[in-house]
Amino acid sequence: MENDKKFSVLVQDKGKTDLTGRDRIFSNLLHSWGGYLVVFVAGFLSPRLIDRNLGQMELGIWDFSWSFVNYMKLASLGIGSSINRYVAKYRAAGDTERLNRTVSTVVCLQSAIAALVILLSFIIAWSLPIFWSNRFLEYITTAQWTIILLGATLAVNMGFDTSRGVITGCHRWDLHNRIESVANVLELIGMVAVLTLGGGLYSLGSVVLLIAVFAGLWRMFSVKNVCPELYVRPSLFQWSTGQEMIRFGLKSLAIRSPTLILVQTTNIIIAAHLGPSALAVFSRSLALVRHVEGFMSKFAYILAPTAGSLQGMGKDEELRRFFLKTTCYGVAFASPLLFFLIIDGDLVLSLWMGERYVHGQVLTILALGYFLPTAQNSVREILKGLNAHGKVGILSFFISGICFLIGFFFLNETGWTLNGAAIVLALSLFIGLGFVPTVYACRKLQVPYLRYLVHSVLPPLFCNIPFVACLLVGRKLFPANPIAAGGVGGAAGMMLLVILYLWFIFPEKGKVLCARFRHKRDR
Repeated sequence: MENDKKFSVLVQDKGKTDLTGRDRIFSNLLHSWGGYLVVFVAGFLSPRLIDRNLGQMELGIWDFSWSFVNYMKLASLGIGSSINRYVAKYRAAGDTERLNRTVSTVVCLQSAIAALVILLSFIIAWSLPIFWSNRFLEYITTAQWTIILLGATLAVNMGFDTSRGVITGCHRWDLHNRIESVANVLELIGMVAVLTLGGGLYSLGSVVLLIAVFAGLWRMFSVKNVCPELYVRPSLFQWSTGQEMIRFGLKSLAIRSPTLILVQTTNIIIAAHLGPSALAVFSRSLALVRHVEGFMSKFAYILAPTAGSLQGMGKDEELRRFFLKTTCYGVAFASPLLFFLIIDGDLVLSLWMGERYVHGQVLTILALGYFLPTAQNSVREILKGLNAHGKVGILSFFISGICFLIGFFFLNETGWTLNGAAIVLALSLFIGLGFVPTVYACRKLQVPYLRYLVHSVLPPLFCNIPFVACLLVGRKLFPANPIAAGGVGGAAGMMLLVILYLWFIFPEKGKVLCARFRHKRDR
């Protein structure tokens, strides 16, 4: 691997397009959030449809199958979507030769990995009756076919993942999210049609697979317009480049793997000890928290290519300012969503899925545990953009794994409960994935901890104090009316929060809005 400094260049022509992507961040963010809104709606409707039409048991099998399939994401080695960092970097440096060689190499690797995933899906499905027949009983065949179909879906996504990396590496998040949105809408329509016509999990899995093929082909044919200088040839495959991408991908996987492994392991343990129906209950609380995480990921993913471009251009001080500003935005965006789930999450669950899915303090515990990892999601993505995520990924994985094992052995002695499982998962992620990467990033970028705390964390948290107070007052005023409690408290809190954010977090936007208001008033 050649040293990154060999690619440090300065843009001489100021009239050229900003290849760092900073001029597209706000536009890309709006497209990302708009696209995720479709995912959010689909994620709310599909479990409810499965529960109402097939029952809690089959919803638990659907969650269980996804847990096994998500494990197989480890086989990707993290190289597919991580290529966006290299695409952004080589385009900023004008290095078309390395761009083409790298993308061609990754396409070959991803194709081989996709074939491996299909094989693993059949192996897992074949072995299911040996280990799980006592839990699934007459549903065992349904679980087998669901795993095969969802595994094939994952393989298709992996096969086309390089196209996704090229599109986002060119900072075309608008196109990426357009494809994602259309695919999710079609998937939801297909699921509604299948369930309305009396279909089961087999049919749902088939719908998901067909839509994955459609979206993958759309991405592949879009790449040429987005990156016209790119051409992919198997003859350009180079094993040394492949090794470089695998090393980088493994580092990306290491920093993502604590969430991936611990969440899926927790799901499978719950299914084994408490049954698929209990997993369906736990998964709904987890889904709400992970929707917030997904919302924040859409913001954070935009940052990695930009950070890589700034590093490639040798703009270290701009990179530090970019780090402080974007991490402040991350805390500001995540805080109200998570505070709402902590205080009013049980109301959301009850309205969404019914009282059967409100269990103890599971949602509150998970929201507290995910607070720091979600609010600091941008930290991990910036480290990935700097190719500085290997050591911190291993350290995060080790620390979160140790915390999880301690909790696992404790609950094995005292007995597994949904609240207990939530506590173990929440503490493991809070420490390993929230605290550790933040400390490492400050040291890597030479940002004093106090400066980071003062500039990136405390301002948005202080702004959220009135928001939290309004939510609590809403619960007190309307204890018997969940819609009024959440609606009135949330609306009043958001009005105060917007004012405070425009004053303290986004002062430039606040000044622009004030100027426009004064201009209209004077007219």
